[in-house]
Amino acid sequence: MKPILTICCLLLQAVALQAADVSLAWDPSVSPGVTNYRIYRGNSPRSYSEYDHLGNVTTHTVTGLAPGAWYFAATALDAAGNESGFSNEVSTTIEDALRITSLSASMRWFGVVLLCTTSANASAILRWQEVGGTARDTVIATPTPIKTEHRVVLYLPMGQTRYYRYEWTVTNVAGTVVVMEGTFQTK
Repeated sequence: MKPILTICCLLLQAVALQAADVSLAWDPSVSPGVTNYRIYRGNSPRSYSEYDHLGNVTTHTVTGLAPGAWYFAATALDAAGNESGFSNEVSTTIEDALRITSLSASMRWFGVVLLCTTSANASAILRWQEVGGTARDTVIATPTPIKTEHRVVLYLPMGQTRYYRYEWTVTNVAGTVVVMEGTFQTK
């Protein structure tokens, strides 16, 4: 009576409340008398905090999952309420919605340190130019989406007042792109 659970399709789409949906599918139990299924979920392997009680169906979409790791297993039930053991376990990670949480520009004797902090792992590109200047430079700060803190040191001429504009572009593994800009001056 043990169903086999497989993830048929993952829909890891962040919605307005930073929640996501996961679609699950499983093979029907070969045991006679199965009338319905339960899909269990939790944030640790084989430790389930909630379940959805379903009819005699072999697909289900769990909605509104918060960011983090999620683990799922199915059980089959008969008309008397007898429940099978857990199926194999499947898991996924829901990424936090990407946003830039802070930007800063710190003056040092050798130049400027620009810092961009993100809410989730992201790759980062910095574009900057002197205000009124025609040249625009690009620096790839973090080439792969593995960090939440992105830092670039610009070795700029110090000693005279100059104004600069900069723009951070960050991208997470889901392809979400966020852009934020700022300004700074050197003296």
